[in-house]
Amino acid sequence: MTIPEVVLDGTFLPGRISEAGMQEQSSRAAMVSTGKTSGTLTVDGRLSGASGSEVYNEAVVVPQAMGGKSICFNLSSGGTLYYTIPEGTVFESGKKYIYKITMDLSGIHVSSGIVDWAPGGEESGTATVI
Repeated sequence: MTIPEVVLDGTFLPGRISEAGMQEQSSRAAMVSTGKTSGTLTVDGRLSGASGSEVYNEAVVVPQAMGGKSICFNLSSGGTLYYTIPEGTVFESGKKYIYKITMDLSGIHVSSGIVDWAPGGEESGTATVI
């Protein structure tokens, strides 16, 4: 899975706010500055779901306008399926954007949601930082 033409870098500046300011989402958002390096984001970490047929992918994306960008799925058959993110979509700091994507012989089907990025439990896994 790839997403071309996204900003790939940013700066995290936790010294911008006091500990008391951490309670406000707008203050936490001020700690993140979007960079200028753009390119293709490749997401290829895979975890099987409980049924064994689901695949989960996650990525941390710096805040930016995402409307009109395509998520590309390269199929083992050699084909490619695309989902274009709706115009006006902006990934904001402090939010978790969830896309449930189902692919079958008739095409690609997408449902999405946005939730606050809240503290949670521990997860295990690996990550590659470039």
